[in-house]
Amino acid sequence: AIQNNFSKEFTFPIKDQMKRPSPQAEDTILFRNIIESISDPIVVLDKNWCYTYLNEKAEYLLGLDSENDLIGKNIWEEFPYLIGSDLHKACKKALAEQQYAYAEQYVANFSVWIENNIYPAKNGITIQFRNITARKLQEKEANKLAQRNTLIIEKMRDNFLLTDEDMNIVDVNSALCMASGYTRKELLSMSVSDFYLKSKEEVKRNFKAVLESGILLVDTRIRKKNGEIADVEVTHTQMIIDGRTFIATFARDISAFKIAESALKKSNERFELIGNTTQDAVWEVEIETGNRWANEIHQKMYGLQKNDPVASSKDWEKRIHTDVREKVISSLKSAIRSGKNKWLEEYPFYTDNSGWIDIYDRTYIVYNNEGKATRMLGSMLDITELKKAEQQILSEKKLSDSIINSLPGIFYLFDENGKFLRWNKNFETVSGYHKSEIAGMQPLDFYDTDEKEIIRSKIAKVFEEGMAEVDAHFFTKNKEKIPYYFNGWTAEFDGKKCLIGTGIDITELKKAEHAVHVMEEEILNQRVQEQKKISRTIINTQEKERNYIGRELHDNVNQILAGAKLYLSMAGKQNEKVKDLVKYPMELVDSSINEIRLLTHKHATPLRDVDLKQLIQTLVDNLNKSTSIKTNFVYNVNGKSISEELKINIYRIIQEQINNIVKHAHAENAEIIINATKSAINIITKDDGNGFDTCSQREGIGISNMINRIDSYNGELSVGSTPGKGCAINIKIPY
Repeated sequence: AIQNNFSKEFTFPIKDQMKRPSPQAEDTILFRNIIESISDPIVVLDKNWCYTYLNEKAEYLLGLDSENDLIGKNIWEEFPYLIGSDLHKACKKALAEQQYAYAEQYVANFSVWIENNIYPAKNGITIQFRNITARKLQEKEANKLAQRNTLIIEKMRDNFLLTDEDMNIVDVNSALCMASGYTRKELLSMSVSDFYLKSKEEVKRNFKAVLESGILLVDTRIRKKNGEIADVEVTHTQMIIDGRTFIATFARDISAFKIAESALKKSNERFELIGNTTQDAVWEVEIETGNRWANEIHQKMYGLQKNDPVASSKDWEKRIHTDVREKVISSLKSAIRSGKNKWLEEYPFYTDNSGWIDIYDRTYIVYNNEGKATRMLGSMLDITELKKAEQQILSEKKLSDSIINSLPGIFYLFDENGKFLRWNKNFETVSGYHKSEIAGMQPLDFYDTDEKEIIRSKIAKVFEEGMAEVDAHFFTKNKEKIPYYFNGWTAEFDGKKCLIGTGIDITELKKAEHAVHVMEEEILNQRVQEQKKISRTIINTQEKERNYIGRELHDNVNQILAGAKLYLSMAGKQNEKVKDLVKYPMELVDSSINEIRLLTHKHATPLRDVDLKQLIQTLVDNLNKSTSIKTNFVYNVNGKSISEELKINIYRIIQEQINNIVKHAHAENAEIIINATKSAINIITKDDGNGFDTCSQREGIGISNMINRIDSYNGELSVGSTPGKGCAINIKIPY
């Protein structure tokens, strides 16, 4: 109706001229009233793209005081940023093709999305538009939520799978694929029961329970693709997606947790044992639950038996001497508020078994992720006698100095500003500095540049946590660096928080550690040499086996073949027809006898009294006779004595190298060099054959056996070869 009415050519009269409307004007006014009643904004443009009408909703949306602000003006001139937009293209298309068009447009100037319904007419177009920003934002948020959910499931460390009511897997995340070893494609073709160790019926019962209650948490075990069994904690929950019921499963591998749980149990048992054997009064309290534990010594302090309920915090507070009660309690609360892990305090404490004693209380405080204290573990040590001795030392300064100076190492005391307050004579002796120099120095001045930072952090740790220790080098005045073990504790001296500590020269300890390390290396080397002796024994055993096989082939098998040949020959002589038939079998027997002789020759162990040079020369002579390869042999051992076992192994090594040259090298020339130095025998074989790429060449059985022989004598082998440029093998075997 809007399109048909606006296709007529008319103009709306100005309100001041509407005193006596004509019948046509009355229709126009009626139509205008109808248009004004429409909730959506509407504008009318002529074919020149000039505004001819805007309803009140359009005026409001465009922020106009009156429609006359735009009547007669060109839309693209008034809003040039719309040129080239989807709205601009849709309007031109609607007017040109005289067809309805639709366009959504984001107007950056107003930060809104506009939905445009464009109705064409002969002389212009009518645009009905609507602000759809809220809908667009909802769609955007919905898309973000869907993408975020997908990303969360895909990136989550827990394993996720979605199954239908028949237990068929319909979706999985990457974590499950990685954990199970199955690909996504494999999992989507499986049922949940395929990799659960539980029976299919039990899995069905679990699924039924989920459908009834909506959620189920179970511990179970699954079998991975590689057969490995894993403990998992599984949460099944019911989900309705597009009207269908699914079960979402979140699983977490708790194999490590199970192991840790067992270890924790053992740790707790050890804790109980330590708590019951120490001389300290050990206690533990869980702040949130109020659960408490204490050892027998602690219970006796309160006049309790070991199995009686542990005394409360109030009981502890009441037994602290009134002179320091508030101070001690305030100190503990302050440590908790400041997030400190350790709290140390000394105070008089009343016990049922010993009356008033001095306690050294060491408490460790555990916090959760929010920084809230959840657990405290402490020990109360009776230091009554120690306090008496301390009072005596403080009262006798001379005796104190004597004790400090009698320490085997160095002693130091400095405040938080690094000012030295006290030190012993040994400190001056070792450092080389005079006491007047030390008084003006800082603790870091006694360490070289590379260790200053670690010392700075340890000093800070002492003032923050109460104690620290470190191995470092004491840097003396004459630039000598002496290995020392340093420790430090916080202490109060003249009303100031200080660090008190000692240092022990660990030069001899370091030397001992080095000696132990050297000894361990020697023991390891001895074990390696023993293993190589075993390898040599195995090689010798194999050599004997080869020699035995060679003799058996030569003495037994060849004799059998010779006998067979004799009988065949006799049969041929007695019958002319048989003579022709046995001719070829006799040739085969001859060939077999020759092959066995060659094989026997290769397997047979050389005689032990034959010189190595003579053995290798025999190999070279045979190579020159049987092939076209010209081989040069150089032997220069200078009278060095070679054991029979090593001689046989060198013979086998060179024999293997010659076989490789004949089989693979296609060489024209070869050279074998054996020479000896004071410490080793060097064996070099060269050829001008094909060569090979040493990076890609694979080792065969022959080369592997050769390497085993060389390694058993602590030898070294290096291969140099390039395709087309021959090969050179260097072997070095130490005496």
